[in-house]
Amino acid sequence: MGAIGLLAETLEGENDQVVVERLASRIHTEAMRIAQIIEDLIELSRIESIDGAGSGTVDMNEVAADAVERLRAAASQSGVEVELHVSTTAAVIVGERRQLLSAIGNLIDNAIKYSDSGTKVEVTVERADAEVLVRVADHGIGIPTRDIDRIFERFYRVDQARSRKTGGTGLGLAIVRHAIANHEAHIEVESRLGEGSVFLLRFQSVVDDVRADQTISSLNERA
Repeated sequence: MGAIGLLAETLEGENDQVVVERLASRIHTEAMRIAQIIEDLIELSRIESIDGAGSGTVDMNEVAADAVERLRAAASQSGVEVELHVSTTAAVIVGERRQLLSAIGNLIDNAIKYSDSGTKVEVTVERADAEVLVRVADHGIGIPTRDIDRIFERFYRVDQARSRKTGGTGLGLAIVRHAIANHEAHIEVESRLGEGSVFLLRFQSVVDDVRADQTISSLNERA
């Protein structure tokens, strides 16, 4: 809030309209960033307070599709294309939909933020034997090897300047870690500087549900 206060004080004594508009824009951006931090802290606190994944069933094809749709506008503004590839067979697991949507949404959002205009983010859901895999791959700036073990910590950001510019809070991957832990799933990360990153989620609590196959053709049409 200190930054907003300083900007507001400067704005009060400024008569140049161009400067006024620039300061007003910076105040708005800073306010939005703080609001996002608060929203992410509330979501992280909610997920941390949950014990386990519940006993409901969740179609990961649908969750991935919903997450992609929610972020298409943000991707478009950044000049990033998001591609969705859903499983050709049922990809149903035991879990809580809201946590899973939050986790995958944060992975996609993170991929968009760290991708350059003109690149692509690929979201893939796959049924592999006794697992459901969700993969989010980007062709962005990549993550230094020394930082990979720390990226899931609260407020840890690989590129502070870029995070501030894109509105990153440093909480998205912490939300992912706790949501995935609640589902007793696993996260794998591969990254190369200048080439991009791949986040792979592995879920073992698979449910065989033939009804889920009915949604696959329509989801492929939305991809």
